[in-house]
This record gives sequence, structure tokens and C-alpha cells, in this order.
Amino acid sequence: MNQSNTNLTSNLVEHLTFLFEKKRDLEKAIPMEKYLKNNFTFLGIKTPERRALMKQFFSETTLLKLDYQQSFVEKFMEKGRAGISICSTRLY
Repeated sequence: MNQSNTNLTSNLVEHLTFLFEKKRDLEKAIPMEKYLKNNFTFLGIKTPERRALMKQFFSETTLLKLDYQQSFVEKFMEKGRAGISICSTRLY
């Protein structure tokens, strides 16, 4: 991967992570984590809001206009939060 793609991927990942972190709700995260026996960490963002964040992200970026960006998906999944991983799988 060249430097330009690496920078683009990092910028996109940071932008999407920022959107998710801004909507983090620890009160909702606790029961989500307990439901899955604390095997995963959650941001406490329910599906409708998570989908709205993804829609916002796609409208603010050019990701959908680019060729498939596997590095973006992989880097985003590395964030290690269940809600983020779910969104990453939707990008495949």
C-alpha cells in the first residue's frame, strides 16, 4: 500500500471512530456487555443510531466512490469494539 492510501485509510478510520466515540453511551454499553458475558466491549450505540452514523459517514466522505478499501475495513476492525466490528462486517 502506498503512502497516499495509508493516509486516506487512517483519516477515514479516525473520522468514523470520532463519530462513534461522540455517540458513546456507557449506560447502554454495560447491559450490552453483560448480555455477551463481557467478552466484548461496546460503545452503547444501538443499531438504528449506528446505521445513521454510517450513513452520515458515507455522506461526508468519498469512501463509496473509491474501489473497495480492504485496508480501511481491517484497520477499523482493529479498534476492537463490538459495534465497530459489526459496522466493519457490513462494509465487506
